[in-house]
Amino acid sequence: MPDFVSVPLKAIIMPSCRKHGKYIDYSISIIDYFWPGHPEIWVISDDVNFKYAKSVAIKSPHWVVMMNQGVGELLKRGVLNEEDYVLLILEDHIPYKEVDAQLILAIANCAIEKKLQFVNLTGHGGEVEKKIAEVNGVGIYEVYPGFPQYSETHPAIWNAGYLNRVMAKDIVLKRLSIWEAEDVIDPGSVHYAAGKYCFNKYIWPTIFSGFLINGRVNIKAIMKMKLPVFSGLRRVLIKDFILRLPLNALSMIISRISLTFKAKLS
Repeated sequence: MPDFVSVPLKAIIMPSCRKHGKYIDYSISIIDYFWPGHPEIWVISDDVNFKYAKSVAIKSPHWVVMMNQGVGELLKRGVLNEEDYVLLILEDHIPYKEVDAQLILAIANCAIEKKLQFVNLTGHGGEVEKKIAEVNGVGIYEVYPGFPQYSETHPAIWNAGYLNRVMAKDIVLKRLSIWEAEDVIDPGSVHYAAGKYCFNKYIWPTIFSGFLINGRVNIKAIMKMKLPVFSGLRRVLIKDFILRLPLNALSMIISRISLTFKAKLS
């Protein structure tokens, strides 16, 4: 793959946390397999003991603070500039088939040319959005703020400076967890999405929710890990799933008791 294709995207940013650090090497190996010649990957983690050649460790219990300070550190080091564009991918949003690198990089070029600060790679929600461009047969749409499946934590192309400012604003508004930050489009901000919202047609070829759902192993993800490149990660995930079975069962019982109690009160 020619080197020039990596130019529109300065880096891939992969946020993680202490308890998920064990997945990083597997996730990066899988990206290497499905996207040879990809932009360099930088991991941002809250684990100060995390060891990876290109990483930033931020000691904070809050995901948003970790991201704000982590991206800020990359800007400070000169790894990124405010005007650069990056691909943000959580560690569990790995690809499950060959990445269409030419398409993703063409979308990144479109974002740069049109100064789009955020382009979600899992599509838009319907026909009400305004189509503002078309890239290699894929539409780029303005996302309306009420779209229920919008998420800042989906695989997406971000302007690096804008990403840092969004995280800084979330801190001011005390939206500190990943759950509080993910479903927000602030008034006055315009965000975009590539393609239509369809699980089987994501531009970044992952699955909905990734291989973790609320920190728990996603069985549907394991079922899709059929190639040898997934074998190491699959073993770890199956082990984690088995070890958490008693906790998951207890959590389900508590949840049902709580729902029953609330129903009786109402």
